[in-house]
Amino acid sequence: MKKIMATGFVLTILLGTSPQIRTLTVANTKINHKNNLQDWTPTPENFKYIEKYFKTKTVQEIQELKENLLSAIGLKNYLVTFDKTKLNQKMWDLKIYQIITSDEYLQVLNWYYKNKIIIFDEQGKAHFNILLFKNLNIDGIWFETYIYWFGYCRLHFSSNTIASITEGGTTITEIAEQIIEVAPYLGPVALLIAGWVTANIAGLRAYDYGKGSWVAFHVAAPVIPLGYGSN
Repeated sequence: MKKIMATGFVLTILLGTSPQIRTLTVANTKINHKNNLQDWTPTPENFKYIEKYFKTKTVQEIQELKENLLSAIGLKNYLVTFDKTKLNQKMWDLKIYQIITSDEYLQVLNWYYKNKIIIFDEQGKAHFNILLFKNLNIDGIWFETYIYWFGYCRLHFSSNTIASITEGGTTITEIAEQIIEVAPYLGPVALLIAGWVTANIAGLRAYDYGKGSWVAFHVAAPVIPLGYGSN
């Protein structure tokens, strides 16, 4: 589970999705063409490393990395494939290169394809569908996908929303409905996320200094919170 949660992080600088809700999970995704991939066991610390790394890059550098990554992503028999020979290794940080050439990352890519986050044009070129991510914001809860290449996301909560959850004024069902509104493709697991948000509300409160706080998770395996922080 940790492998899948961490590898989705490269996708969160580069992604998006459509409102269509699917029930497919990474665990059920069939993997194809794994011969040119490697096994890799990431840790939550890798998220911090990747975030810091991309913050040092210019817009142009990020775009170049994105295009090189997309050139390696293909589709065969409705399964996403990844050809690491198409990557320019000189462009990539070693740790990030290990992530995107891992079997776990391929699982994440297939999950995104099934949920319309990765799409392919008529020429077979892969694209990240980021349209919906630009408007994921409602009163009290908003969704951040800064590192969308990797599937790492954050749900932000305002101080008022945190107080309402703490006092029992906001139910798990209401939280789930709000999650679906800001991230429709998380519909199948919205109740699960809402459940651990309420169960771990102390973490959100601890980082709320008047402007609210956030909880991080991996979109393909949103079972275990990956950390908390302040808005």
